[in-house]
Amino acid sequence: MDETATGSANLFFRGPRSCASRIRPVHFRPPSIDKGVTAFIWGVGLGFYVYFGLLAVGSSGAFAIVMAMLATAGIWLFVRLRGEDDPGV
Repeated sequence: MDETATGSANLFFRGPRSCASRIRPVHFRPPSIDKGVTAFIWGVGLGFYVYFGLLAVGSSGAFAIVMAMLATAGIWLFVRLRGEDDPGV
């Protein structure tokens, strides 16, 4: 009589369905980032671009920093309000 069909022949080896059937592949996803954080990153990045661009064309440092801060705030607000992907629409 074949005792492997009942599982009583060997307690340490259970046949082809041992550990391999219990291991599931891991599904990696990027972390969820708030829309405000993403908008802030866009604003700061493009604000630096505006700042160094104004310095490159010969503007004063005070004027460049004020315009870059205004651009950063405006870009943050624009991206925060209008920058969301809406694939369902």
